[in-house]
Amino acid sequence: MTKLLKISEDSKIKKAFGFGKAIFQKARDVQAFLDINTDNLLLAENNLFIYNQFILSKKDDIVSEYCDMTKRTFNLSGLFDFNNGLANATNQDIFSIIFTDMKLSGNEEYSKYEQNLENLFYQESTITTILNLDKSKILQEIKKLLGVTNSSQIKNIITTQKEKKFRQFIYTEFPPKKILQLLPLFSTRDDKKIKAEVSELATVPTIYEYVVAIAWFYISKEEFFITESLNLTLDGNMRPLSHATGGMGDIVINYKNLTLMLEVTLMNSQAQKRGEWEPVLRHATNLTVDEYPKNVITLFIADELDDNTVNIWRAVASVKLKASNKNEFADLVKIFPLENKELIDMLQNNSTEEKLLKAIDESYSKFAGSFDLGWRDAILDHANRGK
Repeated sequence: MTKLLKISEDSKIKKAFGFGKAIFQKARDVQAFLDINTDNLLLAENNLFIYNQFILSKKDDIVSEYCDMTKRTFNLSGLFDFNNGLANATNQDIFSIIFTDMKLSGNEEYSKYEQNLENLFYQESTITTILNLDKSKILQEIKKLLGVTNSSQIKNIITTQKEKKFRQFIYTEFPPKKILQLLPLFSTRDDKKIKAEVSELATVPTIYEYVVAIAWFYISKEEFFITESLNLTLDGNMRPLSHATGGMGDIVINYKNLTLMLEVTLMNSQAQKRGEWEPVLRHATNLTVDEYPKNVITLFIADELDDNTVNIWRAVASVKLKASNKNEFADLVKIFPLENKELIDMLQNNSTEEKLLKAIDESYSKFAGSFDLGWRDAILDHANRGK
């Protein structure tokens, strides 16, 4: 009995035979042990009962493990949310059209598809083919639902619906007061509380991008599409999952007469020169070239700033910089550093972005067109003439 109880404490045995829990109730002697565990199938003389217990327990463990992975995958797609423990389609009206006549199960012998490598089960196919969807018919139904005549209009309507839903979400879950409570936590790096308040699935730097975007949304008096500006991935519950990819700015906002990029970091001042100054400069340069002739400003937002890094950015404003994605130069790249506490002050004082952005433009305007790309050749020519 002692050996049996010891073995049953092994976590692997619990998963295999006990649905993750203790297999037996403990007792002081053998008779008491038998009495208290009298209905336990693992003490049956028939090994079939023990085998069945193993099958059921193992199945429970597999379902539990893959259930979490499936939930995370669906969450990542943005097509489902899991509020209040329920799985819901984020756009049920459109889903009801797509899934109207869909067969989700069949009655073939498994050997016909599991053991036949030529079967469609093993081929690379689109979701449309796999689910036997009539794309033309579905698009017609969706256009009818949305009240549009052209398929190209669908995206705009869905984007507007998504923006409206996200705005309602942040008004409820992240009003200005909540954002003002969250921003100081990034200075003290209270990571546990940050994740508990926002998302357990995202990293703290990703959450910082998300919170800064919402803060700027309020500062800008909600005058831009926040869902279009965020380059991070949101889950089905509209909370952050992963940050922007390496070639993109963190947050890119398209105002009517200005494109504003927010580059957000939690790197300390010692790490910024190594990890931030070149990527931020590259992103800002590429965006300035891509958006030309539209005005472009980049705000670098961090909890603390490295003096050398921000001064280098200021100095290169007078330099024509070549884009990394095309053979063109930016005449004036404007990068302005902003500390976390300064962002908090703007939100607390109900300041708008207009005065700040106007002051940046005025300060940087003197650098425009003042750089000679032929400076190196001029030096070499002068040196050669002196030989």
